[in-house]
Amino acid sequence: MPEVVQYSDAVAAVSSVNFSGTSLLIAAIAAALTFVACNTLNGVRKRFFNKAVLRKQSGTITDTSYNFIVTFLPIAESIARFITIICGVCFCLAAFNISISPILCVMSLFGFGISLGAKDVFTDITRGTMTLMEGKIAIGNFVSIDGSSGIIKSLSIRQIEIQHEDGSTEAFPFSKIGAIRNFSVKGAVAKPSFQVATSASVEKVEQLARETLTELENNSEFSHYIDYNSLHPLTAKIKAVNVDGVEMSFSIRLISGKPGDFVSQFYKIMLPKLQEEGMLN
Repeated sequence: MPEVVQYSDAVAAVSSVNFSGTSLLIAAIAAALTFVACNTLNGVRKRFFNKAVLRKQSGTITDTSYNFIVTFLPIAESIARFITIICGVCFCLAAFNISISPILCVMSLFGFGISLGAKDVFTDITRGTMTLMEGKIAIGNFVSIDGSSGIIKSLSIRQIEIQHEDGSTEAFPFSKIGAIRNFSVKGAVAKPSFQVATSASVEKVEQLARETLTELENNSEFSHYIDYNSLHPLTAKIKAVNVDGVEMSFSIRLISGKPGDFVSQFYKIMLPKLQEEGMLN
């Protein structure tokens, strides 16, 4: 008896399907609109991407914003395309008088299962999106993440990859990151200081410092550290004068990189110049 009931239900379900000319027309229109919508989404993504490339080349957009756009656009297009296709399929089935309730139920259960199994991924994407939109970090910045320090080599809405001083790389999912300390924010200042003889010419010491800065500007490893938009990237002042000599300090405006590395390189170039001039005690 149950088999007869099941067979009767199946026959009733099949017989309720409507394959009339009107249904076929509506289904064809729904399929065509779905195809056009998917192509439109692809065109919108390419248009926004091309605009982002042009703005990056012209310098009107930051590296962080550009990285966010390039990373987020494909994901947004994929989600929109998936929703569009599902809607198109549902319209086609509804045109043939096929109930879409089971499909919606299955999709709801499927989405619920994914959300439970990938909650960390959703947390990564949510926190990563918010971090990139804030624009506090960018590729090339020297950062410290939960005690690990290095230069950001890649940045996505899911994770940050940094390269340590020994060349090794380490990836940090946003859901696992506690705090990010950025040493490369604009406005950072390197402050090397020197103790020179009281007989040394202050103007000469300052001249040697500017020559050292010029050499660093021509060094591809350190040139990107310097803030060229600053009116006075290097300023000098006398901190103290005593029997041991004159203590001079220099302030150098930086825009990226680790200030400690820049100061160390500055010393390596500047000290031989002072020794050659006999200005050190």
